[in-house]
Amino acid sequence: MNDEMEGRSVRRIYLDHAATSLPKAPGVAEAMTRALELPSPGRGNTARAAESAALLARCRSAVNRLIGGASPDRIVFTAGGTDALNLALFGLLKPGDHAVVGDLEHTSVTRPLSALRGDGGITSMLECDEHGFYRPEDLDEFLSVPPTAGLVALSHGSNVAGTVQPVAELAAVCREHGVPFLLDACQTAGHVPIAVVEWGVDLLATGAHKGLLGPAGIGVLYVGERAEPLLRNTRLGGTGGGGGDAMPETLPHRLEPGTPNLPGVAGLLAAVEWIEREGVNALHARSIERTSRLIDRLAAFPDVRLLGTPDPGRRCGLVTVALLGWEPSEAAAVLDATFGVECRAGLHCAPGAHARFNTDRLGGGVRFSVGPFTTETEIDAAADAVAAILS
Repeated sequence: MNDEMEGRSVRRIYLDHAATSLPKAPGVAEAMTRALELPSPGRGNTARAAESAALLARCRSAVNRLIGGASPDRIVFTAGGTDALNLALFGLLKPGDHAVVGDLEHTSVTRPLSALRGDGGITSMLECDEHGFYRPEDLDEFLSVPPTAGLVALSHGSNVAGTVQPVAELAAVCREHGVPFLLDACQTAGHVPIAVVEWGVDLLATGAHKGLLGPAGIGVLYVGERAEPLLRNTRLGGTGGGGGDAMPETLPHRLEPGTPNLPGVAGLLAAVEWIEREGVNALHARSIERTSRLIDRLAAFPDVRLLGTPDPGRRCGLVTVALLGWEPSEAAAVLDATFGVECRAGLHCAPGAHARFNTDRLGGGVRFSVGPFTTETEIDAAADAVAAILS
């Protein structure tokens, strides 16, 4: 796509998929438009209300397949990834509880924990290594000493370092200590293989608008068998069925008060079905190829410092760099205005991650993130633009 800037045509190169994917998967907009013509599910006995209910059921099944879950009933729809994380954190932890969190985590995790800490809770910070990985042996050491943790919350893929964590090994440590494990999959769901049952993940949260290629305003919390009896309701209201003052006792309705976001669910379903047709493994391989090219091009410049592992096979499709002599937001503004390269600059809602890599004092970094439709030509053009501003 072209924009007219200062009298000349500038080709737009979108490399901010870690913030939100563009374009969405084919069929998403059309599915959402069709859903606007349907009544709310569970609010009537008509044929069209039944069609709405079937839409929700199909989406739960599709998402459950995608993440390797135990049952579609364990898929709880939320207002987004942040909402899903809040539901897990405030539903599982009580004032005074102890949580273990990593130093790479997004503020969608750290801010709720800060609020809980203000209620007398304790938050312990697990440090990643120099490449951005959490070590299972470090987590084991954290959980082996008092106070007993009520939850471990870690990201699957860092939105700064790009590193994809060894989830199965980390989850095994949590199981050994009897501590629930919450996985933030906002940066990985849809383009990195996930197997929550096989890995032993108790809770998984993600939004639809990033790697899942769906709309904003809809997300998912997967509730595993071990976490289900521990998770309290934090929101109450109508579910379209049943009477009395108490919420239903069974999932998913126990955690889904209010009218469902049917257009959002329809868009998510269309996106997940497209991902299934393409194949997550194929999308992951494509992401690795594009990320590898991005790393190779950017790392060739002496004034570029790469954050995280240089191994593209252990990344989730994003590369954050520090550019010598440039404040991140200024660099991103020039890349956008002069070269049409759209990327993300700053602290990326993860100040702890930038503190770990000593880029917080620089104002953060410049992040380039690829999607399934990103081309090699676009990556080369972005790298050429970085070379131009560095020169």
